[in-house]
Amino acid sequence: MASGGPMLSSPYKIVPEDDGVRSATPLSRQATFTTVQPLSFDRSSFSNDPFSAAGFLLDRRHIPLDRLKSELQQALKDLKAELVELINLDYGDFIELSGKLVGVDARIEALRGPVAGIISEVESVRNTLLATIAQLEAELDQRASIRERKGYLQLLVGIYDSIQKLDRLLNLADDDTTSPTLGEQDPYGDPGPKRIDRIANEYTQLLYLLSRTSHTNPFVSQLQPQIKRIKQTLSNNLSASLSSSYLDVMKANRESAETGLAQILRTYVSIDRVQEAESTFIEWVTMPFLEKVITRQVLTDTQSARSSDSPLRIMYDQILAFVTVDCNRVLQVAGRVFQGTSGNLLVNAIWAPITTTIIKKVPFIFNAGIPEVFHVNYTTTSSFVSSFEETCRTRKTLMALRSHPSTIEFMKRWQLPVYFQIRFREIASDFEEACSASISFDEDIRMDNGIVLSPTTALMVCVQLCWDDAVYLSGLEWRFWKLTLQLIARYAQWVQALLPPEGDPNQASAVTIPTSATVARQVPPIPANGAAKLRKMLYFYNDVVVATKQLMAIFNESILPKAVGADTQKLQASLEESFQPLQNQVPWIQNWIVQHLVGLCIEPLGEVQNIPRQYRMTNKEAPARPSYYVAEILKPLHQTSDGFAEIFRSTAHARLEMSQCVVDGVANQFCTTLQYLLDNVRKFEEFSRKKVKRMTNGLSDDDKIRMQIWHDVQGFLQQAKAAGADDNTGACATLRALVEPLQSANPGIVA
Repeated sequence: MASGGPMLSSPYKIVPEDDGVRSATPLSRQATFTTVQPLSFDRSSFSNDPFSAAGFLLDRRHIPLDRLKSELQQALKDLKAELVELINLDYGDFIELSGKLVGVDARIEALRGPVAGIISEVESVRNTLLATIAQLEAELDQRASIRERKGYLQLLVGIYDSIQKLDRLLNLADDDTTSPTLGEQDPYGDPGPKRIDRIANEYTQLLYLLSRTSHTNPFVSQLQPQIKRIKQTLSNNLSASLSSSYLDVMKANRESAETGLAQILRTYVSIDRVQEAESTFIEWVTMPFLEKVITRQVLTDTQSARSSDSPLRIMYDQILAFVTVDCNRVLQVAGRVFQGTSGNLLVNAIWAPITTTIIKKVPFIFNAGIPEVFHVNYTTTSSFVSSFEETCRTRKTLMALRSHPSTIEFMKRWQLPVYFQIRFREIASDFEEACSASISFDEDIRMDNGIVLSPTTALMVCVQLCWDDAVYLSGLEWRFWKLTLQLIARYAQWVQALLPPEGDPNQASAVTIPTSATVARQVPPIPANGAAKLRKMLYFYNDVVVATKQLMAIFNESILPKAVGADTQKLQASLEESFQPLQNQVPWIQNWIVQHLVGLCIEPLGEVQNIPRQYRMTNKEAPARPSYYVAEILKPLHQTSDGFAEIFRSTAHARLEMSQCVVDGVANQFCTTLQYLLDNVRKFEEFSRKKVKRMTNGLSDDDKIRMQIWHDVQGFLQQAKAAGADDNTGACATLRALVEPLQSANPGIVA
């Protein structure tokens, strides 16, 4: 734009035409756009960041490219038209602005000189003001320094005046003058409590002033001897007044004595010397009492006024009486005054000296060499500690007592691991001795509380001993629990060692039932010393079952009450897991007993083969009763039940179960034997069908044989029922079904 000539404004705007030639149209303040929106896209599709041409085409792959191209060209043409419209919208204002700026440069040059002069004058004034400000700041700093030194001098003067006041209050101006006790009236007429307050306040102020000064200050260093003398004198006088107040409150039941004690204790709190108040109580009250009560001679004296109590218990009772009776009012006053501070007269001034004195003067009570004496000492001390904790009036005091270093050290002195090792050796050696002793099973052994074998009795005694009140100690519950599980595991190992292994070839070998080779049945062999082995198995069966029950009873009655805070379900689960090796032996032992009795009971079944010889070609009368051998079949079972009635009395359900198993086993063998015999009878009958039958009262020999078999089976079933077995189930039912056709086929058989 040229600044020399006037700018002409045009009332026209540039509008692009279709052929690209521009034409002028009248200027309008508002633009109107008449573009056509494409069908396949809108302009917002190009504003995505970043814009992807490939994605744009891919989204519109259903539109023909020619159509998409024509729409894009039309959109471009419309966009250019809108851009021209936007430019022409403010074109007139732009032309007018150019005309108005003619001559502005000359005017600016005319103003440049005066403005520079004003800037120079402002800089001069600014420099003057800065110099004045610096001078004022220097003078203010000097005045602040003077004020600070003046304040420091006043501080030193205040320290000196405070020392002089304390000298007068404590009568230290003359070295030969002895200051009165703080609780007494001073020569100036102030009563005791008021004088104590004045001295405490003045001393507190002195400490505050000294805290604001430097220890290297020559003036303060020069006053240090006086300050130390004041501190020592104040400490001595306060200690003397406090000790006399302690004794007055403990001896005399006067409210004034408690008021004076509270005043002196508040003085200690105000000067932040609570620990000195506690130390004074230890020196004048606690230690004189403990020196008379806690001595070696008192504990070693066997002549006690109360023969039922040990000397240690008597000593603890005296200490508790001292705390709850003699020191009760002092503790109440101190508790009110020391509230909100670190002071605790019961814990720091009574309990801590008690534990320290016990550790120092009577350390032999911690020795575990004699476990019985150690147990008495520990339980008595635990009871004393519990009683002492009951004197704590607040939970805060109780927590402070339990976490106090003296308490931790006192409890560490008790040699609990050593005590447990001694008890462990005693219990384990006794049980191991019982397990190592030889046991003879040739004779009957007398039962003791339902138990037959001595190692089982030893197990019960040792487990009960672990949790007996005369042996068990709190703090060793997990060790005794582990010992209990170890004892059970050792007992299970002993049982497994004495029982024949399940895979023993001698136990797995078979014998042939004395009937026929085709009727052989595999059963355990009957050993030569069968009675002794049967007795052994019955004893083990009884003890394993009874021991499991009694151990669970001990767990519920003796162990659980002592396992406070433990997970009882986990304890019971671990106990049941320790029973598992024993319980695994029970079915095997029971099976051995059953198979042994079955082997004894099936011996008479060999007589079944003699039945045909009794009736063939003999003209013998028809049978009316069971054969003689039937009474001998279950005789071993009855003898065992009667001979070991005491064992089966404690395991009645096991006796019935084993009787049923034995009867089923014998009935099964009996059924097999009779089936073989009946098959032979049938074959013989078919063979001799063409021959003349020998008849006696209308019955053939084969009918008599079947009648005898029927009577024998009925006799056996009666014995089985007498033995407690169910004769209508299992092998007995099979045996009954085997002979039922004989009754219908032989009219001579009468039920």
